Amino acid sequence: TYLKTLANDNQVLFGHQNDVNKQVSTSAELGDVYDITGQISGLYGIDTLSLTGSEAGGTDAKTALENSVIYSKKAAENGAIVTLSAHMPNVSNSKVVQNEDGTYDFFQCDFAESKDLSNDIAKKVLTGGEYNEAYRAYLDIIVNYATQLQDAGIPIIFRPLHENTGNWFWWGSSNTAETYKSLYRYTKDYIESKGVHNMLWVYSPGGPITSEAEYLTYYPGDEYVDIV
Repeated sequence: TYLKTLANDNQVLFGHQNDVNKQVSTSAELGDVYDITGQISGLYGIDTLSLTGSEAGGTDAKTALENSVIYSKKAAENGAIVTLSAHMPNVSNSKVVQNEDGTYDFFQCDFAESKDLSNDIAKKVLTGGEYNEAYRAYLDIIVNYATQLQDAGIPIIFRPLHENTGNWFWWGSSNTAETYKSLYRYTKDYIESKGVHNMLWVYSPGGPITSEAEYLTYYPGDEYVDIV
C-alpha cells in the first residue's frame, strides 16, 4: 500500500546499498546519508553476498549472517524498507565447500562466482539435477535471513536472478527462457515452502528492452512476481 501510494503521488524513494554498515566517515554510526541529512535512506539495500560473508564482514558464514540480520534490523528500525539482491554463486564452483557433515559453506564466494557460466548450472540446480542439493543449501541461508526478519515484523523486497537478459550471470541469457522461468519459479516455491511470507518478489531484467513482448519473454508469471 505504501509503495502504491508513492507511485500514485509521483514520489520516489532514495536508496543506498549497505547504507547503515558501510561508510566513509568513521564517526557516522548510521551511515553517511544519515550523517549528512539526519535520515537514513528510504531503501536499505543488502545482497546475499553479505549473508555469506563477502560484504557484511564476519569471521565465518555464521557471523556474516548474524551481521546481515543486525544491519537490516537497524535499517528497518530507522524507517527504511529492506531490499535484498542476490549475486548467488555458481554452486559448482570450487569455492563452494561441502563439509564432512554434508552441509555447504559459501564463505569463500564473492561476486566473481555469480559470473561463472560453467556446467549449464541453471538446469542442474533444479529438481533432480546434480547440484540441486547445493542450491537448496544456498537458498536455506536466504530462508534463515528472511525468517529472522519475518519474526521481527520486517518485510523484504527481494530481487533475485536479476539482469537475466544479459549474458554475464549464470542465470542469464545463455539459458533458454523456459529454463530461466523454471529457475525463478523453483526459487520462489522453495523459499516459500519453508514458511517465508514476508517477501515481495521482483522481476528485474537488463536493458535495453524495446517492447512489452520482449520484456515478457523471460517473465515467470504474475503468480510469481509482485514488482516489475
